[in-house]
Amino acid sequence: MRQLDNELYTKIRNDIKGLAKEIGEEEGFLLIVEKNAAGVFYAPDQLDISDKIIKKYNLKASKTK
Repeated sequence: MRQLDNELYTKIRNDIKGLAKEIGEEEGFLLIVEKNAAGVFYAPDQLDISDKIIKKYNLKASKTK
């Protein structure tokens, strides 16, 4: 069960990294960080692109089913 969990987590994380790169290039971002990752003390909400990444991920996932 743990192995499957790790495999799924790794796949989703890699997919999200790819989508973040795509959005970053399209919109001219210089840096995209995981807000919950260590080292991020503050990030203004208007710079949060989590919703965009989630929407793109859901769209991509629905096309692969």
